[in-house]
Amino acid sequence: MAFGSLRDFIIRLENEGELKRVKAQVSLQYEIGGILRRIFDTKGPSLLLENIEKYNTPIAVGLMSTLKRYSIALETSEDQIGEKWQEALERPIQPKTVNSGPCKEKIHLGVEVDLQEFPIPIWHELDGGPYISLGVCITQDPETGIHNQAIYRLMPQSKNKCGILISPHQHIGLHYAKYEARNEPMPLAVAIGLDPTLYLTAVGELPYGTDHFTVAGGLRKNAVEVVKCETCDLNVPSSAEIIIEGVVQPNLRAPEGPFGEFTGYYGPEGNRPVFEVTAITHRTKPIFQGTTEDKPPTESSLIRGMVKSALLQRALNPIPGIIAVNVAEECCSDFAVIVKMSPLYPGHTRQIMSAIWGTHVGGEAKLVIVVDEDINPFDLGNVMWAVTTRAQFDRDLHTWSSGLGMPLDPSQPSESKAINAKMGIDATRSFKGLSFPTVATPSEETMSKVLSRWDEYGIS
Repeated sequence: MAFGSLRDFIIRLENEGELKRVKAQVSLQYEIGGILRRIFDTKGPSLLLENIEKYNTPIAVGLMSTLKRYSIALETSEDQIGEKWQEALERPIQPKTVNSGPCKEKIHLGVEVDLQEFPIPIWHELDGGPYISLGVCITQDPETGIHNQAIYRLMPQSKNKCGILISPHQHIGLHYAKYEARNEPMPLAVAIGLDPTLYLTAVGELPYGTDHFTVAGGLRKNAVEVVKCETCDLNVPSSAEIIIEGVVQPNLRAPEGPFGEFTGYYGPEGNRPVFEVTAITHRTKPIFQGTTEDKPPTESSLIRGMVKSALLQRALNPIPGIIAVNVAEECCSDFAVIVKMSPLYPGHTRQIMSAIWGTHVGGEAKLVIVVDEDINPFDLGNVMWAVTTRAQFDRDLHTWSSGLGMPLDPSQPSESKAINAKMGIDATRSFKGLSFPTVATPSEETMSKVLSRWDEYGIS
């Protein structure tokens, strides 16, 4: 049975011993960010912070920061996560429009709108202010009417205004450019506190023109129920804890930032678009949900890396020989891709590197490493063993100087962030004009015997 809401997911996590309720009073200023840093570093439990200083609204954090909780969110086993994603991508389910839902229990319009009603943390000491870090931003292509859902940072600046980071190559950026060309405001709705599949699909870089809620329906095997906004023509999840509605005005910019980002560095302050809030609807007693961005590992790096790995493997399907793909969480779930493959012909590994850099989901990667079928691409120690014993860098290292860049890449000067250099490493053994020695490791027969006697050995 699919989780119908954030609350259903919280109950399941608590029943599985994966969630702790924190009753001690917690400050919104930096403290939650510090708590989460400790949780992420120790693979600790997800938390429901029930006593927020000056607020009665609890905050849910870290709900999907481990592989076990991620698999619970998808209602599958850890070793079947990739298959679950592939099935959902092949069999999306259209959202179902309903007349109302829990997100409409309280409706605030006009002068009643007040973002300060909610406990929005200041996650890091140098952040420009409080940040909505886990809000699913819903926009619509003005030409096709197709909805897009993704997570972008939002910095509340008053009771009814937020700064929002919009990059031109992101789907929201493509939408916003169309509205600005028409000199029209772009409708925007932000959904907070959701069924986990809506977050997992929102961080996926799906093909342009894909309604992410259709893929969430595929993950859930049940249509996502959506309801119309009060003040704009957008569909939002009916079971959400909080919905913030409004418009992003054309050709209007205001200071936003800095903000501690997923790279582990602060994203700089800049003049960014302004989100003007026209309505807020929410449950009678809502739960706020958020997460801190920081260097990996974090909740963000895990959920982004898993979906990107599945999407990239799907994009590479036309190329034979690919076994598994890892968009490495340790490298911010953006900057490095490791491909496990069976090389079939000369140039095969280079073909895969070029294909990755030509995709939307892999285009920002700075490093691609290709390894043989005996290497685990999710074990960076195993990968580096292959790199250092199977590659010669005058022969197996390939570079490209002008690929798609990442706007938040701290290694690039601001004027060059639209591009970055690429490096590919062929760490396979094939088509190199030499015979590699046999790998020295116990046989499957020996390991099977050892494992069958493990309890007998008395080794804990």
